[in-house]
Amino acid sequence: MLSLLKTVDVILAVSGALDLLSNFYHITIYGKIKMPNWCNNTLRINGTAEEIAQLNWKDNDSFFAPFIPRPENIGDDWYDWSLRNWGCKWDCQVEIVDDSDDYLEIQLNTPWSPPLSGILKLSILFPNCTFELKYSEPGCDFQGQAIYENGKEIEHLQTSFYGDETKCLECGETYRPEVDLDGDITYNYCYHCHTEF
Repeated sequence: MLSLLKTVDVILAVSGALDLLSNFYHITIYGKIKMPNWCNNTLRINGTAEEIAQLNWKDNDSFFAPFIPRPENIGDDWYDWSLRNWGCKWDCQVEIVDDSDDYLEIQLNTPWSPPLSGILKLSILFPNCTFELKYSEPGCDFQGQAIYENGKEIEHLQTSFYGDETKCLECGETYRPEVDLDGDITYNYCYHCHTEF
């Protein structure tokens, strides 16, 4: 009998852990926990061969440090300086997706927010390039697109990452499907019953 009780205790402990994990997954998907989230960014740069060559990032290079370095001995002001100059609190690593003489596409993840002020500063440093940034942060429920040229913001659109609440045809619970910048559904999945539509 004691052995059976221990087995039941183990099953309950595992079941409880799985419930906690499931609840954590569900909560983070809907953005109800406040924790550092990563903003996914795709940056496309079109420009002259000269300026594209100067943007000589390699995979895993720091994105901002070569062009907008954080001052040494900045002390407690590092966070505010980073937000003002980069748009995010930490530098990030570059992943080259595509490149040619006059084009560069990179992926980078930034904490909490897109690096809008940093991209604006890069457009000042490289005035013959167009910087088009697409970003999304599902945990905080936003996505957007911004275009910069010669130190000016040409366009900036930001919307919700999730669409309007929808009632699941399988379980009857409500959920919010993922949508693109135009509001069209890109991924329609009920997190309650795990049904994909």
